[in-house]
Amino acid sequence: MEGVFTKKTEVHFYDCDLYGRMKLTAVNQTLADIADEDYARKGMSHRWLWDHGFVFLLSKVSIQFDRLPAPREILTVSTWEREIKGAAFYRAFSVRDQKDRSVLRADSAWMLVDPSTRQIRRPGDFPNAHPTGIPADCPPCRKIKWEDGVLAGQRKVVYSDLDGNGHVYNAVYAGIACDFLPQDTLRREISAYQVNFAHEARLGDTLDIWVRQNQQSSVIKGVVGDHDSFLCVLEYRPDRETPGSER
Repeated sequence: MEGVFTKKTEVHFYDCDLYGRMKLTAVNQTLADIADEDYARKGMSHRWLWDHGFVFLLSKVSIQFDRLPAPREILTVSTWEREIKGAAFYRAFSVRDQKDRSVLRADSAWMLVDPSTRQIRRPGDFPNAHPTGIPADCPPCRKIKWEDGVLAGQRKVVYSDLDGNGHVYNAVYAGIACDFLPQDTLRREISAYQVNFAHEARLGDTLDIWVRQNQQSSVIKGVVGDHDSFLCVLEYRPDRETPGSER
C-alpha cells in the first residue's frame, strides 16, 4: 500500500521477560525503530533532521495487543504517517506474525521540536510530511487523567537510560513502570498500553514513581521535581492471567 513502510524483524531472547513474552520496552523500541527507519529511507535520518533544526519527540502512544510475541518469532512490522492534527504528527503501526495474524496495532502522536531550544515547531515548518489518511486500527491516543495513588519509590536517571536526544529514551519508561509493579500483576497478560509524555527526564534526575491499581488496570506516573514526566496505563485481560504466549 502506498505510503506504508514494512519490514520484518526477529524477537530476540533478550527482548522477552521471564514468562517468555516480549517486554513492553522491546515493543516500544520496535515501533520507534521502524518510525525512524521510515524517515531515514526517505533521506531524513536523525542526523539530517537535527542539522535542519528538527527533532521528533514522542508525545502519546496507544497500543492494542492481540497477544505478546515469544522469542525467535519473525514479525512483519508496518508503519505509516496517518495525519497531522493541531501541532501533532500522528503515526500508526501494525504488527503481524508469520501466519499473518495480528499481534498488535498502535497509534502515536509526535511533536516537532527545535533540538537547540526545545521549542515546539509548527507542522508547516516541516514540508516533508506525507500523511496517508489511513486510520489506525486501535483506540486513539488520549490524555490520561491522574486521580490518586501511592508513592511506590524513586528511580534515578542513569547513563544507559539516555538516547541521542540527551534524555530518557521513550521506550525506557515502559520498563521503569513495570519495575514498580507487583509480581502478581506482571504475570497478567496485557491487553492495552497507553502513555503520555509530559516533561523530559535527563541524566541525574530522580523520578518519583506513583502507582494506582485495580483489577482491570495499573496507572503509573513519574514525577521529576514539580513536573509530571510520564503517565501510563496498562490494561489486562480478565480471562488470561497465566504466563506464556500462544504462537
